[in-house]
Amino acid sequence: MDDLFVWVYLPGQLTPVLCGVLSMQSNRRSTSFSYTNSYLSDNSSFALSPSLPLQKGSFAPSDGYFLNEIFSDAGPDQWGKTVINRTINPQRRSEIDYLWYSSEIRIGSLGFSSSDKEYIVYEQSFPNSAIDLVELLDAAARIERHLPVSEHLKRFLKPGTSLGGMRPKGLVLFNEKEWIAKFPSCLDENYGATENEYAAMRLAQKAGIRTAECQLINVGKEKVLLVSRFDRQADGSRIHFASAKTLLACLPEPVMEGSYPSLAEAIRLFSGKRVSEQTRELFRRMVFNIAIDNTDDHEKNHGFIWANGAPVLSPAYDISPQYSGLGYQGMVVGAKGSGSDFENALSQCGKFGLSGEQAREIIREVRDVVADWKIVFLESGVLDHDIESLQHFFGKCAI
Repeated sequence: MDDLFVWVYLPGQLTPVLCGVLSMQSNRRSTSFSYTNSYLSDNSSFALSPSLPLQKGSFAPSDGYFLNEIFSDAGPDQWGKTVINRTINPQRRSEIDYLWYSSEIRIGSLGFSSSDKEYIVYEQSFPNSAIDLVELLDAAARIERHLPVSEHLKRFLKPGTSLGGMRPKGLVLFNEKEWIAKFPSCLDENYGATENEYAAMRLAQKAGIRTAECQLINVGKEKVLLVSRFDRQADGSRIHFASAKTLLACLPEPVMEGSYPSLAEAIRLFSGKRVSEQTRELFRRMVFNIAIDNTDDHEKNHGFIWANGAPVLSPAYDISPQYSGLGYQGMVVGAKGSGSDFENALSQCGKFGLSGEQAREIIREVRDVVADWKIVFLESGVLDHDIESLQHFFGKCAI
């Protein structure tokens, strides 16, 4: 389809309203978006992104992009696209098609329908109990290893998750709550990725960082990490979400690459409330990522949820040591670019609203927590050979 109708779940509502239309351009190389008159006249409506103000007209994506960033946030990640390709095998594989096939489990409050009259979505069933995790784990492993997937197993693979990049995952209901289940990968044969991420998330919480709720459970012989959805309310209503990539693209002077200081500026411009609290939290997250060698801290691995009509930092997610020792982060840290050191972090602390001494105090607090990382990792079930390997990357903080 060349037109996809955008619907949105307004705050506290369990059914969506028509918001606008996403249209393929004649050159087939990009799309445009426009709000409907009914949405613009609704007093409860909100702008989907700072770059999409509530006004008439057609909005094009940034140069070189097929979709406006907020719609990319709602689309499937690389794993989700892999699942769509293997289980649905669509004839056309443009970004607008992936939005359609990604179905209702996508992050945030957006939905995509083939109709502007009623909410008609591409839908599949999904596992509704912990028992199904065994089959879901098997289905994900078969997808990753390029093995045939039976029709029975396909029903467990509901494409659409937007967080988490290329790792196998799925949506499950566990203890009457929605979780993103993150599975071991065939690439993890030499280390326990799910245990490491669970341990890193626990360590981040001890370091004063708001993290998404998570737990590690046994599924057969494997460890599966469950991460609670922070974009859903207890009553099932949805919370609008945008990645850091989306907010950075909304800055008056576009940022060519991800930047922590620029993201702090975006918070000041767009959040409106609790700005100082958020920029300090962002600085703490940056320092923690440096401390544990989490160099996968790119723009898609930082998120914002809407509160009272404005974006605020979401709970932290996708935090894990990368065993890389690259010496640079996924985003710009300070005056020395993306260099992974605390001196670089201090170099532009003023852009986070921090004095030099305030920034040093946050670094000391994080280092003191990370110095005891072994205790947390052992308690979290991280294997001895992983502990031994990680010492080379955590050593600079073990003081």
